[in-house]
Amino acid sequence: MLYQHFKGGLYLVLDETALDATNHNVEPERDYVIYRALTGESTGRVFIREQCEFHENVEHDGRTGPRFRVIADSADIMLDGGHP
Repeated sequence: MLYQHFKGGLYLVLDETALDATNHNVEPERDYVIYRALTGESTGRVFIREQCEFHENVEHDGRTGPRFRVIADSADIMLDGGHP
């Protein structure tokens, strides 16, 4: 899925998953979203955020809305010569 951050950047979600936190600096028993920046200074970088934070509403410029909003389904995205 292609998402737009509330500040305008575009991000491609690579996976939504629970992680084995045994050897990672993440909270156990939580789901995470792994996503890649497609625009801006962070283009190409991969990020990880707790699923509840990724999908939560935030306040910005006096308005409340989603941190990330869906702008295209994976089936609609054609990157890297046709691979989503």
